[in-house]
Amino acid sequence: MKKYLLTISLAILGLVVGWQAGQHRNDTTTTPDTRVTAALPDSYWPNLDGGQNQLGEWQGKVLIVNHWATWCEPCREEIPMFMEVRTRYAEQGVELVGIAHDEEDEVRRYVDSMGMDYPQLLAGRGQGQKWLVELGNNGSLPFTLIFDSEGNLRAKKLGRMSELELRTAVESIL
Repeated sequence: MKKYLLTISLAILGLVVGWQAGQHRNDTTTTPDTRVTAALPDSYWPNLDGGQNQLGEWQGKVLIVNHWATWCEPCREEIPMFMEVRTRYAEQGVELVGIAHDEEDEVRRYVDSMGMDYPQLLAGRGQGQKWLVELGNNGSLPFTLIFDSEGNLRAKKLGRMSELELRTAVESIL
């Protein structure tokens, strides 16, 4: 009986681990998934200046939206690369916006310490998570979305994005 229960337990554990691995795959999808929201949301997001922004304010540009948090190691690792790519493609109409899934004070300290000179929005309770779910993400970070100048989702990446993946996605839209 104990051997049977151990076998069942290990089988269930294997299914759970396999499911989680599938949820956290690091694929870059270069075409929008038609089953999920594929356009910029029209909701307002608080910013670090005390105001609010809509992502649609950057329509007309290729928009890289990076969901991140100060406690997320892969997020912190990719931030310098995002800043460099933003600078490289700025004259071609590319903008980068961060959406922080963290407390405002933590975000502000981290942004200042890293010299992050691109717009930062705050996900707040529920709003950021809701949009992630609509896009097929279970809440994992980092999560990067790339929209064309008309606001259509053209690429997305769950997990740490490499510079080559980012440049390839951006250049395919330009």
